Amino acid sequence: MCSSETAGVGRIWNFEFRRIPFEQKKKSNKSGYPDEAIKTLARCFYPSMVEFFNSEEGQREYEEWLKEQEALQALPVAA
Repeated sequence: MCSSETAGVGRIWNFEFRRIPFEQKKKSNKSGYPDEAIKTLARCFYPSMVEFFNSEEGQREYEEWLKEQEALQALPVAA
């Protein structure tokens, strides 16, 4: 909300005060599904995911995944 002083200046100079972002956020969702649908699913899955990754089984699987990633990083890159 703008103050009456700011609003008056806008009216005198016939200038619209707009919020202009300095950096436009790049759209990362290229799935074709609406952002709201993806956020809703994330809100549904998040508690179960946290519970799993905090469990002993989740920690064990994460360690296995890390080892797999290290092995993949050690492979030579094809030119």
